[in-house]
This record gives sequence, C-alpha cells and structure tokens, in this order.
Amino acid sequence: MYWKKEIMLVSIGFGLVGLSFAQKNDPFQIRGDRMYKDSNFVAAEENYRKAQEMKPEAKNMYNIGNSLYSQGRTKEAISAYESAVQLEDRRMNKANAYYNLGNSYFAEKNFEKSIDAYKEGLKLNPSDIQAKQNLALAKQYLMQQQQQQQQKQQQQQQQQEQQEIKDKDQKSQQNQDNKSDEKQQQQQQQQQQQQKSPQNQEQKESADKMSKEEAQQIMNMIEDQDSKVREKLQKANKQNTKKEKDW
Repeated sequence: MYWKKEIMLVSIGFGLVGLSFAQKNDPFQIRGDRMYKDSNFVAAEENYRKAQEMKPEAKNMYNIGNSLYSQGRTKEAISAYESAVQLEDRRMNKANAYYNLGNSYFAEKNFEKSIDAYKEGLKLNPSDIQAKQNLALAKQYLMQQQQQQQQKQQQQQQQQEQQEIKDKDQKSQQNQDNKSDEKQQQQQQQQQQQQKSPQNQEQKESADKMSKEEAQQIMNMIEDQDSKVREKLQKANKQNTKKEKDW
C-alpha cells in the first residue's frame, strides 16, 4: 500500500495529497478508487466507509477524508484526517494526512489550526514545498483575520461609546424637559391662584359690607325700641304729674 500524491482542483485552490490506493484483494477500496477517479465522490465515500467497516485502517480514513473534502464537507473531512493521523505510523503517510488536514482547516478559515497541521507535517517531511507554501499563506491570512477582528472590535467600541454619549445627551435633554414642564406647571398654578385672589377679596369685601349693613340695621332697631320706651315713659310721667295737681 502507498499514498500517492496528486494535484486536485479544490475550492481554496490547494492540492490534496492523493488517495491511498487499494490492494487488489480489497473490492471496496478498488471500487472507491474508481469512483473517486471518476469524480463520483459520494459513491467513493460509501465504498471507503464499507472498507473501513470490514477492516479499520488509516488509509480508509484518509480516503474518506479526501472524498468528504472533495464534496465540500470540510468539517467532516477534518475528523477523518485526524483519525488517519492517529492510526498511521509511517512518516510520509502521516505527513500527507497532516497536509490535507491543514488544507481542511484552511477551508474553514481556522488558520491557527491550519498552521499547526502544516507544521506537524513539515516535521515529518521537511522537504514538502507545498506544505511550506501553504504554511506561509495561512500565516498571511491569519494576520489579515486578526487585523479585521481588531478593526471590528474598535468599530464596535466606537459605536458603543457613541451610543453611550447619545443616551447621556437624551437623558440630559429629558431632564431639562422635565424641569421646563415643572416650571410651566408652577407658573400655571400661580396664575390660577392670582385669578382666584381678586374673587376672594371681592367676596370678603362683600361679606364685610353685608356685616356693616346688618349691624346698622340692628342699631336702628335698638334706637327705635329705645325711642318707643322713652315715649312711653314720658307719657306715664305726664299722667302722674297731672294727677298730683288735681290733689
């Protein structure tokens, strides 16, 4: 068994390290290889999975990873390549699995893990030119990603600060409006009190006037009564005086 390196056009423009071709006595692997070469990646995946069920091996997981990657199912491909890395002991085969693992992480824009995978592969195969090129590219993309994230954080912070200033201004304006409303309400109350005051004064003056008139009436009544009493006394005195003269 050997893992052949072949260039394939994929979504990110990277070449996968090719299939681990089957031995003649493994029908599922043979059929999977044929389907893969015909770009029937779904059927290839199915056959490689059947081969893995029959006999678990690193090469089957590696080929499953290639089939998934070629379908654009990079998250699942990552899992398959990681299994291949764990199962494979031979340096070159393991290096190839790390290379394709790095490509899968790159496709997911997980550049940090992509860099780690390329580095692990280069430890096993330092002469891999493609791994070196992809490693440099992943570092460049990681730097751009970090710069974009930093810019995004700065923009969010600026927006938050602007919103806080806006909220503060709105609160200040609301307080001013409330004070203005309170002042206006006080002025209205004062005006209402001022309007009521003349009426109260008039009522008081009217009440005072009525009291004076009533008092005058009472005085007049008393004087009338006194006058009547005096008249009666005078009449009585005259009568008494007249009787005394007759004696």
